Amino acid sequence: MYEPLEKIGTYGGTLRTAHVDPDTSFAAFLDDYLFDWYYTIETSARKDALSLAKSYEFANAGKTLTISIREGIKWSDGQPFTTDDILFWYEGFLLNKEISPSWPQSFVAGGEIMKLSKVDDYTFMCNFEAPYWMAPIVFGDGMWLPKHNMAQYHIEYNAQANELAKKEDYDSWDKYFHFLEQPRHGRPTIGAMVLEKRTPEESWLVRKPSALQAERGQGKLLYPDLREHLRSGCCDGLQRNVF
Repeated sequence: MYEPLEKIGTYGGTLRTAHVDPDTSFAAFLDDYLFDWYYTIETSARKDALSLAKSYEFANAGKTLTISIREGIKWSDGQPFTTDDILFWYEGFLLNKEISPSWPQSFVAGGEIMKLSKVDDYTFMCNFEAPYWMAPIVFGDGMWLPKHNMAQYHIEYNAQANELAKKEDYDSWDKYFHFLEQPRHGRPTIGAMVLEKRTPEESWLVRKPSALQAERGQGKLLYPDLREHLRSGCCDGLQRNVF
């Protein structure tokens, strides 16, 4: 949570940006983070690094990490965000060899993938083979998927997932699932902005009223109502932010 450096700013307006690859650069605005270390490095205050995470605690000499997420957070379609979405990502995405043939090293300690389990609707536990004190720093976005939306496309949750994929001209469910799990393709998100419209050359993101954004230091201070993202070729080669 962040306190303004001086005062609350003025909300509204449009932020226009350009990038050589807008598909990847705007995705960070669609999903939030458990911990926002990057944005709080100036304060050197660990408590300020919490975002979707409400608290965390190590045990077992650094081999066990318990994380509590904030209650009341909602996906962009209004459904609640809970640890079921994190467990769905872990079991259905990270551990599934068809979707994730190799393990991201950020979730590996002592040569083994972490073991994640649900404690309650807003708390989950990570167990590691070796002490992993860096976990809160390397954990960020992408540790969840909207189960209520994505389970229908996963073969372990829906026996008809292959048929759904073939209707969209995909050979198998895993290829279609991998396409859909990327936030830029329209799935529900929990970030500050929602994808409103997308073309090969432009993307329009609007501020989400129910996001983890609030005044007086109770969330990230995201001011624009609209973010218009252009491919740099549409701006005479411009490859920087335009305000």
